[in-house]
Amino acid sequence: MRLYLMQHGEAVDKAVDAERPLSAKGRHDVERIAAFVAGAGVHVSQVWHSGKTRARQSAVILADQVGGKAVEIEGLRPDDDIAILLKRVDREHGDIAIAGHLPHLSLLAAKLLGAKGDLEPVRFQRGGIAALERADDGAWQLCWMITPDLLLH
Repeated sequence: MRLYLMQHGEAVDKAVDAERPLSAKGRHDVERIAAFVAGAGVHVSQVWHSGKTRARQSAVILADQVGGKAVEIEGLRPDDDIAILLKRVDREHGDIAIAGHLPHLSLLAAKLLGAKGDLEPVRFQRGGIAALERADDGAWQLCWMITPDLLLH
């Protein structure tokens, strides 16, 4: 099973729009990343998101490129307890993606990858995506990560 973790794209400031939708740059970054990973053969059954506008928009863009559908699920808000999501991920067998928030994604990745203490083994960037793979023995490994600044404009 592969789990793709994407930090939502850059959002507009709360003073501009309280819903904090993706900015033009954020939308562009997520579209570029989604097209890139789709071209590399990534395909998922679902893209989970928190329901917050910026995460939902990122999930829809990603789902449009890599298949599946964007699905709002509980336990994905920035400060939610990752234990909720860990149980849900553990029950999955097919490839899925999550369009989420910090610090939640960082804590989730750290737990899955067995990081100790306050270590954050994955340094997320808005619009970037990390691919983790679960081995037959249940252990997770980081396979790759791509960020918008690595792609040619």
